[in-house]
Amino acid sequence: VFAELVRNVERYKMRDFMFNDDSLISRVTWDAMKEFCELVISHGYVMPWEIFNTRVDRLLVGDNVRLLKQAGLYVTTLGVESFSASVQKDMGKA
Repeated sequence: VFAELVRNVERYKMRDFMFNDDSLISRVTWDAMKEFCELVISHGYVMPWEIFNTRVDRLLVGDNVRLLKQAGLYVTTLGVESFSASVQKDMGKA
């Protein structure tokens, strides 16, 4: 993903970007997200970016949020599910 970011900045002069991934911030993906942020910062590709509709997974706290912000993240929308069994059933998730 970082190589694609670099290519798009160099080729198309991209100045911002967005991820639309409901599992981008999760326990499974956090190590890769952290590495991406560190690469963005260390190679000077910090620019505004956002994450649309990601999971909460209790990872958006403290040092994690600071790293994301330092890498340019400025907007995050969170996907929230209902705790209601009837709502989950109506949505086909129960």
